[in-house]
Amino acid sequence: MLPSFDPSESKGIHSNTHHEHFPNAGDDVIVVCVRYVYLLRCSDGSLYVGRTTDLSQREQKHNDGHGAAYTAARRPVRIVYAEEHTSELSAARRERRIKGWTSAKKEALIAGQAKPRTIVKNSRPAFTWRDWLKS
Repeated sequence: MLPSFDPSESKGIHSNTHHEHFPNAGDDVIVVCVRYVYLLRCSDGSLYVGRTTDLSQREQKHNDGHGAAYTAARRPVRIVYAEEHTSELSAARRERRIKGWTSAKKEALIAGQAKPRTIVKNSRPAFTWRDWLKS
């Protein structure tokens, strides 16, 4: 059994980990929350870049019109690319970087012609929507 964690003992230590309430998890359960940076293809062919902890749910919210205002006017949308990150900071930085790219560079990333990324601490290899559908 893992030792219990007392937040009062962690003076000066801060975490950017996403915390969720898991009512059925015992004291010895460690929950790792993966973040995704994703690209959506909108119905008009444009691309939208975002981040989430749940790809299926986020795609559904975009298609229900409860995602971003940009995608609400361009439905339906489909996730065409995603990358896993183990920290919110890593995902936010990558999202910001990709948002600054040209459409051509984003398309190359989706097609697998662009280098997905340099190796970044707290991140995992990229995958496409085809890989995501297989899981």
